[in-house]
Amino acid sequence: MYSHLVITAGISGITARNVLGKALRAEPGPLAYPPEAQNPALQNGATEEDALNHVRSIARRNEILQAMRDAPKFVSAEFSLLNALRQQGRLHDCPRVVLLHTASLGGRVAATGIAALLESAFGATCHPREIGDLDTRDPQSVQKGLG
Repeated sequence: MYSHLVITAGISGITARNVLGKALRAEPGPLAYPPEAQNPALQNGATEEDALNHVRSIARRNEILQAMRDAPKFVSAEFSLLNALRQQGRLHDCPRVVLLHTASLGGRVAATGIAALLESAFGATCHPREIGDLDTRDPQSVQKGLG
């Protein structure tokens, strides 16, 4: 039975094809999604705190929870992992999840959104943890950053 998990949280959870990414792009807010960039950017005058609060509020909406039930393959890799463990009867009722993420706005937005989704869907207690000096494009950096 898995009660404690440590997993990486990446920006794939907020891409336009996934439930949360679609919702974030559909509603005006403090984040912009430039077509040429992988990571979101802050809109004029918005703070990171504004953006993270916006992400949390959208991720906890009933229509997002329903969309996760209707299309579980289009949530995130992190959600898919916990969902598979639950379906196999191997996930504790209230798991503790540490979400490792990059020290970027995109990393913080993704981890915040994924945490809110996992808390709502699985009763998880999530702890996002930023990993400094982690360049996900460089395998040696990833290995060093994760220890």
